[in-house]
Parts: sequence; structure tokens; C-alpha cells
Amino acid sequence: MAFHPKARSTTGVDAYTRELDERLEKIVRAFIAAGIEPVYADWKHSAPAKRVLHLKSRSGRGVDLLFTSFPFEDELIEKAIRVEHPTTGAFPLARRDDRVLLKLVARRPQDIVDVIDLREFGKIEDPDRILRIVAEFAELAEDPEMLAQAEKLLAQSRP
Repeated sequence: MAFHPKARSTTGVDAYTRELDERLEKIVRAFIAAGIEPVYADWKHSAPAKRVLHLKSRSGRGVDLLFTSFPFEDELIEKAIRVEHPTTGAFPLARRDDRVLLKLVARRPQDIVDVIDLREFGKIEDPDRILRIVAEFAELAEDPEMLAQAEKLLAQSRP
């Protein structure tokens, strides 16, 4: 799970998980009990194929449960920070570097604003790691601008 350093309205939450195999139905039942239901009726087949389970709460907020596909996503889960919350209890939170990485790959206008905010609210610990992984994505996407933009944004955060 990832949070943003500035309060802002969002239409959804992204959460990462490893393969769910037989646990997927149990997880979905727990979401349904909490008032969060699968968006698509064929979720049993579409979610594993698309590597994401789209859910929506009664209030209209989306929850995307993303299945890890890349080693850095497994690392994101392994190194998540455990946060205690008085209302919801403990939950894992992606480290700042991992949130920056996800935003640099997604590259929507709000993601770029979020990267700037994340830079301002704390130190990026390993910009070289972030750039290495963004470079891999840029190569896969055949999008050299992705890496150029990431380098520019991270250069602005270095001392």
C-alpha cells in the first residue's frame, strides 16, 4: 500500500500482492464482507490473466490489487514499512523510493506532481536503483523519454 505525503483527494488505492492461487477467493470474500466488490463478474479468470483485481467500494473508491510481475515489486513488499494506525490497525506501506519508482514509471501528470512532493518531504535513499529500474521499463516500453524525465526529476533532489 502507498500513501502520499500531502493530503489530496484520490479515487483509489493500489495494493501489491504475490501470487494468490487458491487464496484469491478467500481474499475476495474478505473484501466483499468489507463492502468492496470486484468490478468485473469474471474476476476469477480475468484477474490472474491481467495481473490485477479491480475492486470498488460502495462509496465508489477503487482498489486495485496488483499481482507482482517484476523482482522490484517483490522487494517493494518485502521492504515495506509497517505503520500502526488507530482506526485500521497495522498495515504495510511502500518505502518512499518505491513510491517514487512507481510514479516515475506510470508518468501521468499527477504522478509527476507526486514525485516532486515526495522529493520535498524526504530524502530519496537510492536514486541509482530507481534509475536502473526505470531504465529497464523504458527499454521494455521503447520510451527513452521515460528515463530522461526520471533522471531530470531525481537530479533535482540530489544535494
